[in-house]
Amino acid sequence: MKLYHFNPNNWGGEYYLIAENKINAHKYLLKHISDKIITEISYSNNYCEELELWSKVNPMDETTFHDQFTLDEYDVGTVIETEIA
Repeated sequence: MKLYHFNPNNWGGEYYLIAENKINAHKYLLKHISDKIITEISYSNNYCEELELWSKVNPMDETTFHDQFTLDEYDVGTVIETEIA
C-alpha cells in the first residue's frame, strides 16, 4: 500500500488516500466523491462538477489532470512534514 496525494499545487481542495496503486487511488477518489453527492445534499452540485472533472482523468497520465493537479505517490516509511500557517 502507498499514500497518494491528489495535489492541487496551489490553494484549494486536495485529497489524500491509501491505495494499492494509482488506478485504485483514482477509483477510490471517484467513489468518495460519488458518496458525497448522496450524503452532502446541499453541496451535491459542487460534487457533481468535481466528479465530472475527475472522471476524465487518467491517473497514469498527468497531462489529463485538470488545473495544476498532480498525483504524488509516497512509499511506506515516508515522512511528510507540514506546517499549518
